Amino acid sequence: KERVNYVNALLTAEARGVDVIESINKTADKHQNLIKLNICSAEKIFTVSGTVFDKTEIRILEIDGYKFDLTPTPFMLVAKNEDKPGMIGQIGTLLGASKVNIATMHVSRAEDSAMMFMTVDSNVNKATLDLFSGLEGIIKAALVRL
Repeated sequence: KERVNYVNALLTAEARGVDVIESINKTADKHQNLIKLNICSAEKIFTVSGTVFDKTEIRILEIDGYKFDLTPTPFMLVAKNEDKPGMIGQIGTLLGASKVNIATMHVSRAEDSAMMFMTVDSNVNKATLDLFSGLEGIIKAALVRL
């Protein structure tokens, strides 16, 4: 696996057929070092934004319009779900029964849906991820590994 860093990021993207368009907005926002990615395909646009504090503290601030303030970790679960009572409880119960410890959980709402972003202490196996994805009210779920 090739590691992407500040030096090779642009060349790595171009080698993979990714068009990179960089723009700088000097208007000071709440976060002076805000980085926003718009990943475009024929079907949709995926957005994610984040920032870095003190050159070492990385934060994810937004995913597809859902607002967060979270520190990424090696293992994270993200789920888009219906915004209804019981969702957090279902997920906590399932992950607990599967011996997956939730380190942090962040929930954001938009209209009639919500997104949960959980940092977990260990990898999540496919069987547990399939059960998680199949919970009533889960629209989409994924494991993110860094």
